[in-house]
Amino acid sequence: MRRIVHRTLAIGTAAAAGVAVLGATGTAQAAIKPSATVSCTSKQGDRGTLYFYKTDLYGYKATYKIKLKGHGTRTANDVEFSDDGLITGTEKHVTRKARSDNKVHTLFDQTYTRTRGYIKVKFIFDIPKVKDHWCTTKKKWI
Repeated sequence: MRRIVHRTLAIGTAAAAGVAVLGATGTAQAAIKPSATVSCTSKQGDRGTLYFYKTDLYGYKATYKIKLKGHGTRTANDVEFSDDGLITGTEKHVTRKARSDNKVHTLFDQTYTRTRGYIKVKFIFDIPKVKDHWCTTKKKWI
Protein backbone atom coordinates (compact mmCIF):
# COMPACT_ATOMS: atom_id res chain seq x y z
CA MET A 1 0.00 0.00 0.00
CA ARG A 2 1.50 3.34 -1.00
CA ARG A 3 1.26 6.63 0.82
CA ILE A 4 -0.10 9.73 -0.86
CA VAL A 5 1.86 12.90 -0.15
CA HIS A 6 0.47 16.39 -0.68
CA ARG A 7 2.77 19.39 -0.81
CA THR A 8 2.14 23.07 -0.46
CA LEU A 9 4.65 25.91 -0.76
CA ALA A 10 5.41 27.84 2.39
CA ILE A 11 6.26 31.53 2.54
CA GLY A 12 9.71 32.13 1.10
CA THR A 13 10.71 28.46 1.26
CA ALA A 14 10.72 25.63 -1.21
CA ALA A 15 7.99 23.38 0.21
CA ALA A 16 6.28 22.21 3.36
CA ALA A 17 4.82 18.74 3.05
CA GLY A 18 1.69 17.42 4.67
CA VAL A 19 1.40 13.63 4.69
CA ALA A 20 -1.98 12.05 4.06
CA VAL A 21 -3.17 9.41 6.50
CA LEU A 22 -5.04 6.40 5.17
CA GLY A 23 -8.24 5.71 7.05
CA ALA A 24 -9.98 2.43 7.65
CA THR A 25 -11.79 2.72 4.33
CA GLY A 26 -8.57 3.37 2.44
CA THR A 27 -9.35 6.99 1.63
CA ALA A 28 -6.72 9.68 2.09
CA GLN A 29 -7.22 12.42 4.64
CA ALA A 30 -4.66 15.15 3.98
CA ALA A 31 -3.20 17.34 6.69
CA ILE A 32 -1.99 20.28 4.63
CA LYS A 33 -0.70 23.38 6.34
CA PRO A 34 -1.63 26.77 4.87
CA SER A 35 1.01 28.86 3.13
CA ALA A 36 -0.10 31.99 4.95
CA THR A 37 -2.86 33.24 7.18
CA VAL A 38 -4.50 36.62 7.66
CA SER A 39 -6.24 37.21 10.97
CA CYS A 40 -8.49 40.19 11.59
CA THR A 41 -10.41 41.65 14.49
CA SER A 42 -12.88 44.47 14.04
CA LYS A 43 -13.48 47.20 16.58
CA GLN A 44 -16.63 45.38 17.63
CA GLY A 45 -14.63 42.27 18.49
CA ASP A 46 -15.58 40.17 15.44
CA ARG A 47 -12.81 37.77 14.48
CA GLY A 48 -11.89 36.24 11.15
CA THR A 49 -9.04 34.22 9.65
CA LEU A 50 -8.18 33.69 5.99
CA TYR A 51 -6.08 30.59 5.22
CA PHE A 52 -4.11 30.61 1.94
CA TYR A 53 -3.06 27.36 0.25
CA LYS A 54 -0.72 27.01 -2.71
CA THR A 55 -2.36 24.90 -5.43
CA ASP A 56 0.31 25.16 -8.13
CA LEU A 57 2.98 27.57 -9.32
CA TYR A 58 0.54 30.40 -9.98
CA GLY A 59 -2.68 29.46 -8.22
CA TYR A 60 -3.87 29.81 -4.65
CA LYS A 61 -6.88 28.58 -2.75
CA ALA A 62 -8.22 30.22 0.36
CA THR A 63 -10.57 29.20 3.14
CA TYR A 64 -12.02 31.96 5.27
CA LYS A 65 -13.70 31.61 8.63
CA ILE A 66 -15.32 34.57 10.33
CA LYS A 67 -17.16 34.78 13.64
CA LEU A 68 -19.56 37.70 13.90
CA LYS A 69 -21.40 38.59 17.06
CA GLY A 70 -25.05 37.69 16.68
CA HIS A 71 -24.48 36.03 13.29
CA GLY A 72 -22.60 32.85 14.19
CA THR A 73 -19.62 31.47 12.29
CA ARG A 74 -19.45 31.59 8.49
CA THR A 75 -17.02 29.58 6.37
CA ALA A 76 -16.18 30.26 2.73
CA ASN A 77 -14.31 27.40 1.07
CA ASP A 78 -12.41 27.11 -2.21
CA VAL A 79 -11.89 30.78 -2.93
CA GLU A 80 -9.60 30.45 -5.93
CA PHE A 81 -7.55 33.15 -7.61
CA SER A 82 -4.27 33.33 -9.51
CA ASP A 83 -1.07 35.28 -9.01
CA ASP A 84 0.12 36.96 -12.20
CA GLY A 85 2.67 39.13 -10.44
CA LEU A 86 0.07 41.02 -8.42
CA ILE A 87 -2.70 39.29 -6.52
CA THR A 88 -6.01 41.05 -7.00
CA GLY A 89 -9.52 39.76 -6.73
CA THR A 90 -12.88 40.21 -5.10
CA GLU A 91 -15.06 37.50 -3.61
CA LYS A 92 -18.65 37.84 -2.49
CA HIS A 93 -20.08 35.55 0.15
CA VAL A 94 -23.77 35.35 0.83
CA THR A 95 -25.74 34.07 3.76
CA ARG A 96 -28.96 32.18 3.14
CA LYS A 97 -30.33 33.26 6.49
CA ALA A 98 -33.44 35.30 5.70
CA ARG A 99 -33.78 38.76 7.13
CA SER A 100 -36.96 40.76 7.59
CA ASP A 101 -37.25 41.32 3.82
CA ASN A 102 -36.81 37.56 3.19
CA LYS A 103 -33.99 38.08 0.64
CA VAL A 104 -30.50 36.66 0.32
CA HIS A 105 -27.97 39.29 1.33
CA THR A 106 -24.22 39.60 0.87
CA LEU A 107 -22.62 38.94 4.22
CA PHE A 108 -19.25 40.42 3.31
CA ASP A 109 -16.92 41.06 0.38
CA GLN A 110 -13.20 40.42 0.33
CA THR A 111 -10.67 42.27 -1.81
CA TYR A 112 -7.16 40.85 -2.14
CA THR A 113 -4.11 42.86 -3.15
CA ARG A 114 -0.41 42.27 -2.84
CA THR A 115 2.03 45.09 -2.12
CA ARG A 116 5.76 44.36 -1.98
CA GLY A 117 5.22 40.75 -1.00
CA TYR A 118 2.54 41.29 1.61
CA ILE A 119 -1.05 40.19 1.16
CA LYS A 120 -3.61 42.84 2.02
CA VAL A 121 -7.26 41.93 2.51
CA LYS A 122 -10.15 44.37 2.78
CA PHE A 123 -13.40 43.18 4.31
CA ILE A 124 -16.54 45.10 3.37
CA PHE A 125 -19.41 44.04 5.60
CA ASP A 126 -23.10 44.25 4.80
CA ILE A 127 -23.99 44.06 8.47
CA PRO A 128 -25.05 47.06 10.56
CA LYS A 129 -22.47 48.36 13.05
CA VAL A 130 -19.65 46.24 11.59
CA LYS A 131 -16.95 48.51 10.19
CA ASP A 132 -14.95 47.80 7.03
CA HIS A 133 -11.30 47.15 7.77
CA TRP A 134 -8.00 46.17 6.16
CA CYS A 135 -5.77 43.31 7.25
CA THR A 136 -2.21 42.60 6.16
CA THR A 137 -0.10 39.46 6.48
CA LYS A 138 2.61 39.81 9.10
CA LYS A 139 5.10 37.79 7.05
CA LYS A 140 6.05 38.31 3.45
CA TRP A 141 4.03 36.21 1.02
CA ILE A 142 6.73 35.75 -1.64
